[in-house]
Amino acid sequence: MATPAKTVVTVVAAEARAELGKAGAEPKADIPRATGKRGKGEKMTKVQPAADIWAIVQEYRALIADQEGLLDESHKTLKVRLGDALVPTRKQLKIKELVTAWAKGGKEGGAITKMDFRKHVRKLVAEPNVQLIDNLFIEMDADGGGSLDTDELTAAMRKLSDEARAKSVSDANVRKHIEWLATREAHAVEVAEQTAEAEAIDRRAQDLAHGSLLSQLDARVGALLVQRNLKVHDLVSTWEHTNGLVDKKQFRKNMTTKMGLEFKSGEKAELFERLDAMFDRFDEDQGGTLDLDELKLALDRLRQASADADAEIVRLKKSRVEVWKQVKVAQHELSCVRKTDEAEASAKEAEKAREAAAAKEDEEARKAEKLAASAEARRKAEEDKAAFAAKVKQRRNSLTSAMPSMNMVAVAPHTAPPELPTQHSNPPAR
Repeated sequence: MATPAKTVVTVVAAEARAELGKAGAEPKADIPRATGKRGKGEKMTKVQPAADIWAIVQEYRALIADQEGLLDESHKTLKVRLGDALVPTRKQLKIKELVTAWAKGGKEGGAITKMDFRKHVRKLVAEPNVQLIDNLFIEMDADGGGSLDTDELTAAMRKLSDEARAKSVSDANVRKHIEWLATREAHAVEVAEQTAEAEAIDRRAQDLAHGSLLSQLDARVGALLVQRNLKVHDLVSTWEHTNGLVDKKQFRKNMTTKMGLEFKSGEKAELFERLDAMFDRFDEDQGGTLDLDELKLALDRLRQASADADAEIVRLKKSRVEVWKQVKVAQHELSCVRKTDEAEASAKEAEKAREAAAAKEDEEARKAEKLAASAEARRKAEEDKAAFAAKVKQRRNSLTSAMPSMNMVAVAPHTAPPELPTQHSNPPAR
C-alpha cells in the first residue's frame, strides 16, 4: 500500500524540525572562495552577524559624508571663490589685463585703493561681508602702503588662480574617491542584506521548530487534527455544542480541553484572544456560531496551515545550508577586499611618509647648501679682505723702507761743506 504524500511530507518535516532545532548555530561546512578553491593555508573568514556588517556600511557612509564635506560650496573662503572666478581666464595675460583695467579706474594714478578693491572684487564674486574683502586687501598689500600697485595685485591674483586650479584638481580626486567609496558601500550593503536574510531564515526555522504555541497557533492546531485524523462529525460528537452549533465560548473551551492545546500559565489570556480571533475568521456569516459547513472549512484551513508549515520546514532545511554557504563566501570576499584596501592605504601612507621625509631631507640639504654657500662666501670675503689688508701692509712696508734714501736726498743740500785745511805760511812782504 502506497504511503500518502502528506504523510511522507509530515515525516520529512518531523526530521527537519529536529535539525532546524539547531538553527541558531551556523552550519558547519567547508566553504570554498567564490573565485575558486581556497588557497593553501588560507582560512575562511568567521561569519559575522548582520549588525557587524551594517556597522561597516555605516563606516563607509561616514567616510563618504566626510569627503562630500570637502566639496561643500558653503565652506569656500573668499580667496577660493575669487580664485575660481579667475580660473576660467586660464591665461596669465588676461589676469594682467584685468589688473591693468582695475588700475586705469583707480583714483590715485594707477594704484588700487581699498574702496576700488571692494568694488572690483564684488564684480567677480558675491560677497556681502566687507570685512572679508578688506582683510584680503590687507593681506595683498605687501608693503603696507594702503594701496595696491599693479605688481602686487598681479602677483596676488596669479597666486589665487594657481591655488584655485590646484583645488580643482584636488576636488576631482575627491569625487573619484567618493565614487570608489560608494562601490565599497554598495558591496557591504549587499553582504549585510544577504546575512540578514540568512538570520531571518534561522529565526523562522527556530520559530517553526521550537516556537511558542501562540506564534504558530493555526499550524499547531492543524497538526493535532492531522495526528488524530479528526473529521467534522468527530468534532460534533466530542465537542461541546448547542444543536450542532459551536459558539465562541464553546470553541475556546473545546480547543483547550478537547484538542489538548497546552499552554504556559502566562499565555492563557493571549491564547484566548487568538482563539477568539480564529473563531471570527471561521465564522463567515458573522452569526456568532460555527455550523457544520463552517467547521469543515475551518478544519481544512487548519490542516492546510499545518501542511504549509511542514512544507516550509522542509524547504528551510534544504535552503538554509546553501544560504549560509553563500553568506560565508560573500563575507569572506568582503573581508579580503577590506584587507586589500587597508594594505593599499597603508602603502600609500608609507609612500607619503617617505615623500615627506625625502622632501624634508631635500629641504634640509638645500638649507645646508645655502648655509655652506653663505659660509663659503663669508670665508672668501674674509680671504679677500685679508689679502687686501696684506697688500696694503706690503705697500706700506715698501714705502717705509724707501723713506731713508729719500730723506738723504732731501737733506743733502743743507749739509755744511767740509772744512778746508789751515795754511800757516807768512804773508808776502810788502
